[in-house]
Amino acid sequence: MNSQLSKGVTNASYFDQASRNVACIAEVLNKSNIDIDQIDSLGFYVIAPEEKLNEKTNLTKYTDEDNVENKVKRRVNEYEGESGKRKGEWYNKWFLPTKNKAKIECLSWEEVIRFIKKNDKNYGKDLNVFYKKCLKYND
Repeated sequence: MNSQLSKGVTNASYFDQASRNVACIAEVLNKSNIDIDQIDSLGFYVIAPEEKLNEKTNLTKYTDEDNVENKVKRRVNEYEGESGKRKGEWYNKWFLPTKNKAKIECLSWEEVIRFIKKNDKNYGKDLNVFYKKCLKYND
């Protein structure tokens, strides 16, 4: 609950967790050979305590759509030759349509719990009790 998104993979120290996850969504769609136009909505959400989203963390920076697109493009451009060509085709055919269709953003736990309470008061209340305990024991 109190951690930031991780940064870096073995061969690309700049390639952050949000960019990796959105690229993985695109790759899952690619592997399933699904028609992305048939998908109504996609999303990658980071859910964190409101306090953490208001602090200086990397959560909102890494979930910025331009950040995600730029990091994946940079990673794809590092490949050369035939592998680079295939990665470039993947980027255009799978990653960009996925990123363009996906909602990529941060939500606060408080916002999620408020929404649940509106739709299921009892479950929302129970979830809020659990969330308060999580905050207490994760400090």
